Amino acid sequence: MINRVIHHQRFNEAVDVVYDAYIRCVEDEPVIQPVFGLSGVGKTFSIRLLTEKIRAGGEHEVLVVEFPPIRSYRAVIDECLMVFKLSPRAYKNEAIALEGLRKQVQSRGVKLIIFDEAQNLLERKIGIDPKAMGDTIKHISNKCGVSIAVYGLPDAERLFKGDDQLARRSLAPFYFYPYEWVGAEFKYFRNALGASIQYLHSLDIETFKINDLDFAKRMYVASSGRIAFSEKLIKEVVRMKVKSAFLEEFETAYKRASYSLLLGSNPFAPDAKISDQDMAMSYTSAMDQARAHV
Repeated sequence: MINRVIHHQRFNEAVDVVYDAYIRCVEDEPVIQPVFGLSGVGKTFSIRLLTEKIRAGGEHEVLVVEFPPIRSYRAVIDECLMVFKLSPRAYKNEAIALEGLRKQVQSRGVKLIIFDEAQNLLERKIGIDPKAMGDTIKHISNKCGVSIAVYGLPDAERLFKGDDQLARRSLAPFYFYPYEWVGAEFKYFRNALGASIQYLHSLDIETFKINDLDFAKRMYVASSGRIAFSEKLIKEVVRMKVKSAFLEEFETAYKRASYSLLLGSNPFAPDAKISDQDMAMSYTSAMDQARAHV
């Protein structure tokens, strides 16, 4: 269960759009691809799958850099060097460090650099200028001749809004957002949830039918439309080592696995009545909390 990934619509789109950025670099047309999403939508899993997919080809490498809060523009380059197990102290200034990074990228066949947790590039307390940080990303892409995928929470979009040149160099952002509660969006959510229910059935755990609308609505409210979060609850149920998983078991799993500021009650409580308004509120609350546009 730990290594299991649900290949749902938005997840596949997120992987494909960044894989396209990699292909463009292979074709000598490197680009910058922004990907913005809430916590719990599956960004980390998509990066892992994408990295495995590229490395499986045996020709090219991917450099994945997960940023802590960054305190200087030079620190972006230093974090890249450290992923290569190199000491930034060996490079006395930013220009030399960038040249050292270029040599590593070239010698190791890197065609894609992934900047994860990009919102940490905008450390508010240090007074980082979004435009100057955007210029740093642009310089790395230009110098190294690689595509860069910039993953982050919605706040990371300030990097691009503050730098017209970076925005022009970049492809359209991909918004890795939760599924909405109506129409085709909710259908995609239910399809992904159906795969999770099938997984429980494969473990001989008696549970809801795939087309159970009431359960789907409860899970939607619990997850705010985020598949990775619904999977967290499925994993918790599996860890409980139960023979059946219905409302009582999911109510317990939700209490154990969730730290939610969005809800005052448990959506799996047997007496809970889930309305479309509850689903809408769950979605908009999650988006508001992440400062994402609705």
